[in-house]
Amino acid sequence: MSSSSPILCLAKLELPLQAALHIAMRRGFTQIVLSATTDRPLEDREILAESGLLVAGTWLGAGLTADCWLDVFSIDQRRIAVETLKHQVSDTARLGGTFAILPPGSDSSKPALDRFGEGAALLAEYAQQRMVRVCVGHAAGSALATATQCLALLQEIPAAYLHLHADACMQAGDDPLAVAQQAGQRLGCVLLGTPTQGLVDRLRALDYEGPTVIRPP
Repeated sequence: MSSSSPILCLAKLELPLQAALHIAMRRGFTQIVLSATTDRPLEDREILAESGLLVAGTWLGAGLTADCWLDVFSIDQRRIAVETLKHQVSDTARLGGTFAILPPGSDSSKPALDRFGEGAALLAEYAQQRMVRVCVGHAAGSALATATQCLALLQEIPAAYLHLHADACMQAGDDPLAVAQQAGQRLGCVLLGTPTQGLVDRLRALDYEGPTVIRPP
């Protein structure tokens, strides 16, 4: 699987799997990102196999809510979240994916960020044993609103990587290339809302050889 080939993110499309795969094939993509599941139906596996598309990675968190996430106060709910996410990492590995995107939480308080970091560390170590990289993301309005904040947290999570959302980075006033350079080997994947070949070429010039994911509008 070539990491230089663009990857289409189908994780957030509210479509049946076959219809989503058809979009990827029609647009000429050979690699995709899917939402990870805890129990993928055999029918879905057969559809994927028949499509000829390669699952490069997944998006974690399907079925979990803000009340049952890695940053919540309840130990029981955090345990449920960790176990669910472990199953989703296993799904990623079974599909042949090499990275899994972990969205940030919503609570930006120091205790909540510490809890999120602890849970993400457990998950990243579990994923590492299955040859999957956990890539922690950032998003406006979340506990990790910028890529810089995400990178700071990753200093406490040695086995995890940065999921750099280039468009969100620019909207926050940051330079995605500068962040990529700062991240170095901790840059796990890059998401582009709009395919910009110039930005991709400049990322490659920084010796970034990881996955470049395109999210459809």
